[in-house]
Amino acid sequence: YDSDQGVGDSAASSGDLGSSSGAAGVTERMVISTGYVIVAVEDPAVAADDVVAIVEQAQGRVDSRYVISATEGRHASASLVVRIPSTALTETLAKFDGVGDTVESQISADDVTGTVQDLDARIRAKELSVARLEALLASATTNAELIEAEGALTSRQSELEELQTQRDRLGDQVAMATVTVDLTVPAEVPVTRSPGFLGGLASGWASVVTF
Repeated sequence: YDSDQGVGDSAASSGDLGSSSGAAGVTERMVISTGYVIVAVEDPAVAADDVVAIVEQAQGRVDSRYVISATEGRHASASLVVRIPSTALTETLAKFDGVGDTVESQISADDVTGTVQDLDARIRAKELSVARLEALLASATTNAELIEAEGALTSRQSELEELQTQRDRLGDQVAMATVTVDLTVPAEVPVTRSPGFLGGLASGWASVVTF
């Protein structure tokens, strides 16, 4: 059974299934967006609530939220990892400007179209393989054939489930961008030195004082 199904898998993935992936599977570019945003705010705890409200309004979700209260010698801060629908990413990031002053932001895009197409083709090949093994199992006439077919079917079903899990994970990453939002008080935001002789002199003097 294994050798027969192996040939079937190979033919399916390199033949018709590969060429039809555009029609039955991926029809557009699949891009995973990730990034971070640093926002200067007066009260990080309150700003964190505002960020959550903005994300939920965009039909997104908060995967993690960490808030540090101010203590002697330590400023308050907050950090959130949020998932935002990719179609609403730009609009949602723009709304963060209403929470405070955006100090820095970066969003990167990873095109996984080829990976998704490959997974779709392999999934369809495994589905055909499972269907053939189920037919062989139904027509088995001896215990030996039955045991062999059951073993091969279990293996194929496990491989199919693993591929489907990978595909679902990629689909979720494509549909929902992952953004880390760091909220900090203005005192913690690095100050950019002015250029030129005076700026260099000030920077050098600050270094001497620090030393």
